[in-house]
Amino acid sequence: MEKFVAAILILVGLINFYPAVGIISAEVLSSLYKIDIPSNDIHILLRHRAVLFGRRVASRSWRADHAWRSPAAFRGCMMLAGDRWLKLGGVLSFAVALLHIVIIFVGAPAYRYFGAGEEMARAAESGSSVPAVMTLVLVVIFAVWGVYAFSGARMLRRLPLLRTALLMIGAIYTLRGLAVLGQVVQIITSAKQVEPREVMFSLVSLGIGLAYLLGTIISWSSLRANSRPVET
Repeated sequence: MEKFVAAILILVGLINFYPAVGIISAEVLSSLYKIDIPSNDIHILLRHRAVLFGRRVASRSWRADHAWRSPAAFRGCMMLAGDRWLKLGGVLSFAVALLHIVIIFVGAPAYRYFGAGEEMARAAESGSSVPAVMTLVLVVIFAVWGVYAFSGARMLRRLPLLRTALLMIGAIYTLRGLAVLGQVVQIITSAKQVEPREVMFSLVSLGIGLAYLLGTIISWSSLRANSRPVET
């Protein structure tokens, strides 16, 4: 696994090396981008970009060498990557929770827009507390999911059944997001009218689910009880 990741880093470095050669001269830059450089300012900007790519080459090459030579460093990099995915999932879960709070205050139009159904929208219009209560339950659920993601990312103390919970949360988000496949088929075949926002909602859910699953899988061994300190 370590050698595979090192090879990927080397490949990324080589891809970034191609535009990095533009630092040599303006003629090389013109040849790379297939354009005539109209001014000295543009020339400087493009050479700056070439330097940036050069730094990326050096960074990827160093990381590849480090991962190849040091399994401990490799495991550290993987742990960091897992933490970042889980942090992303946690932030997005809290964003979804906040969105549901906004839906409560907006009322019926928001329930309709986000697909809660006409019955929920009419109940909200009639002054019923049921839609608000049900939505508040969802707020709590999404917030708890965010807390679990932050716990997995070592931002909080370890919660009970952490690995199992993270997998289940990721699976729920992902299964909801996979609805995009049916939506795309419906759009292609014109079998049913699908609003663009419905596709977007599914993609967002899929993205959050993958963040949870990737973070959990990458950090699986380090998510054991008492295996990692909390970040300070």
